[in-house]
Amino acid sequence: MGRSKSELKLYLILSTTIVFAILAWNLAISETLDVRSQYITIKSELDGSSGLNVKMNNVSSELEQYSSLIGDISSSESGHEDILSETTKLCEKYSVRIVEFPKINITTLSNDQIFTSKVVIEGTTFNLLRMLKDYEENSKTGCLVSVRFARLNDKRTGTVTCLMTMFIENIKHLDK
Repeated sequence: MGRSKSELKLYLILSTTIVFAILAWNLAISETLDVRSQYITIKSELDGSSGLNVKMNNVSSELEQYSSLIGDISSSESGHEDILSETTKLCEKYSVRIVEFPKINITTLSNDQIFTSKVVIEGTTFNLLRMLKDYEENSKTGCLVSVRFARLNDKRTGTVTCLMTMFIENIKHLDK
């Protein structure tokens, strides 16, 4: 027995409705549910970061404690550029060259901050001594607190050069 024409139309309409329902689900409802799921995830992440200010304050206070014990390396001090500028001019004047010039080390003691710069310069002993004398007499960027000399032999070329390490300090009084 065959099915009647009306039954076939009913099955065709039913299958077409199911196909359209699946397409509607894929096009509209599934995206809405995905967006809702993302919203819930982001909201839970934001709720988890509500205590972030307290955590940041704790980390900042710990960092300040460590800085007061071991000092802090600063990269934004204008004194650093001033020392570099003055040292570079003197190096050109006395035909020596800067080998090492790390960032300023800042140490806080009670109401004072001590800024220490280390400058390593290479050249002949006579030129380094002349430069040192000029820096010590005419420097406006800091106080020379220590100088070390080292002799460097290059066995390959047979040349002898001298390294001079200068430690320059500035003190800033903090008003608390």
